[in-house]
Amino acid sequence: MIIQKKEKSGSAERLGNIGRYLIRILIGCTLFIFCLINYILFYNQSISALAGSDLYTSDMLYYMYKAMGIEVPYQFPYPIFFLTIRLFNFFMNIENATAVTVTVFNTLSLLLLAWFLKQEMRNRSLYETVLISCILHIVSMCYLPGIRQLAGLSYRYIGVFSPNPWQNATYIATRPFAIAAFFLFVRIYRKRKDDISVKDFVLFGTSMLLTTMTKPSFTLPMLVVCGATLVWTISMEHIFNKRMIIAWSCSLVPTLLDMLYQYRGVFGHDPIEEKKGIGFGWFVSWGSVCRNIPVAILLGILCPIVVFAIYRKGNEIWTVAWILYAAAFFMFAFMYEKGGRSRDLNFAWGYMHAQFFLLCAAANRLFSSKTEGEKMILRVPGIIAFICHILCGGYYFIYIYFGGNFGAF
Repeated sequence: MIIQKKEKSGSAERLGNIGRYLIRILIGCTLFIFCLINYILFYNQSISALAGSDLYTSDMLYYMYKAMGIEVPYQFPYPIFFLTIRLFNFFMNIENATAVTVTVFNTLSLLLLAWFLKQEMRNRSLYETVLISCILHIVSMCYLPGIRQLAGLSYRYIGVFSPNPWQNATYIATRPFAIAAFFLFVRIYRKRKDDISVKDFVLFGTSMLLTTMTKPSFTLPMLVVCGATLVWTISMEHIFNKRMIIAWSCSLVPTLLDMLYQYRGVFGHDPIEEKKGIGFGWFVSWGSVCRNIPVAILLGILCPIVVFAIYRKGNEIWTVAWILYAAAFFMFAFMYEKGGRSRDLNFAWGYMHAQFFLLCAAANRLFSSKTEGEKMILRVPGIIAFICHILCGGYYFIYIYFGGNFGAF
């Protein structure tokens, strides 16, 4: 009997080892395919930009010029992305260096999101969270294929916007640090009634500084979230902790200083641009590219809206994601850069980050373990809406992958 038990336990252990190896192989294959298609797309964007082709429209040309030290009409005062290109440029030409750089940052984004989701979705295996993360890096706005104009929308992308704008490499490059900052903030927010963790604040502050030094698009609304949360915690929850306030201040000071450095060009004097600075108005920037903003909002975050209508309340990820969306929405709706920079719609990048994290929060809500008393049938509308984002995102990626123009989509 003892021998039989040992044999059974040995067989179970071998099966467990085989299962673990298979999971590792699946994760490896998923990452390889993801990296390969990313590299091909970004390489095609790079060579098309240098060749002046109308295919694979993107912002790559100015990025490569900046990395090579060629003067460009934009300042790009965020160095991490360009330093990484220069590093790879020591070993390969500029087109490959740029493509590899964007692929590395996007893969890092996928891995970090999978790791943080695994901390939240205990009922899911590592491969499942990697797969969910991969899907979240494909999803886009919703739309009706074949219909160019829908209730005042001239385009399916411009005006609605996507959580995965494939044409903008700096957005992709800053996202891994934004993911780290977002989930670390959620961790801090979750433990706000307990004693502070210096480690969490150090990691959060470092992530915020890194994402700012790569592109400040996520930083702008996230700083609003930090301020609003701190005020709410003190005034409404009556949690006044001097150590917490000092930790908040110390963690964000480097980021604030870097933001002031980066935005000096917006408020500084330029003999060419007479109008500079930040303007305020009702949908001045957004309204210039979209005639029906309510429909654009609905198509951009259809799944989170459906999930909100069903559940109303959620965990800390859900709460922080909605606060971030509100901050990004109001910034994009009521603020714009004056002068020639107004056509760049720079506040839209923060809005797209907010779309991304809302979809992450919705996926976490839909695919986490069932709560007590919850009926699984309630998840069906949210899952259908999420599938719509996936299908539209897949079609949009294929369109971009084969040389489509995002501006005409």
